[in-house]
Amino acid sequence: MRLNIAICDDDKSFMENLEKMLISYSLQFDIDIHVDKYQNGSALLSAYDSSQSSPYQVLSLSNYPEYMLDSFSVHPYHFLQKPINYTTLNTLLDDIYNYYKKTHSLVTIISDYDTEHTIYIKNIYYIECSDSSSKALIFHMKDNQIRTTGTLNYWNTTLADNSFILCSRNTLINIQHIHFIKDNQIILENDEVVTMSKRNRKKLLDCFLNKIVAIHNH
Repeated sequence: MRLNIAICDDDKSFMENLEKMLISYSLQFDIDIHVDKYQNGSALLSAYDSSQSSPYQVLSLSNYPEYMLDSFSVHPYHFLQKPINYTTLNTLLDDIYNYYKKTHSLVTIISDYDTEHTIYIKNIYYIECSDSSSKALIFHMKDNQIRTTGTLNYWNTTLADNSFILCSRNTLINIQHIHFIKDNQIILENDEVVTMSKRNRKKLLDCFLNKIVAIHNH
């Protein structure tokens, strides 16, 4: 997987030093990194193709920590104070690389009509076992479904490292798409409502709270 990194700063010397750090990281961990440099925001925006839907993360870098709150309007992944520490940068790049590696994993599903669907794991909202006797499964995405056959046990094991957790004996849910939880109901980002069992409630709530803490830590 390739990391495309754009550096935008009016200090040319700083950009060159940061690029050297990124190249060192690339060589040390054998990660393909491409770096573009821009000296002002207009140049960066002119180069950015808004028609592309590739996700990105914003890192805010500044000599002035008091401006940190101003950067929140673009939802930065993290705030770093200059001068940049190489060890700190490495840790942050590890987090970003692992995040992208996890969220850009693909799975292939064969539907009931023998149609092959290759989808991003992150786009799966939940997997429902609609009939255990016939092993009928429904993969729910934001606004569509794929019907197939299999077992929740298989997908629970396969997706264990991708934020999926059983919320009931018939439903495996992606906690990244949970909007909020009320009583025994899980409201998803697309307003679908999924019911969780008492048996799975505590574990799911713990995972959901950990997700919220992780977001605020960034």
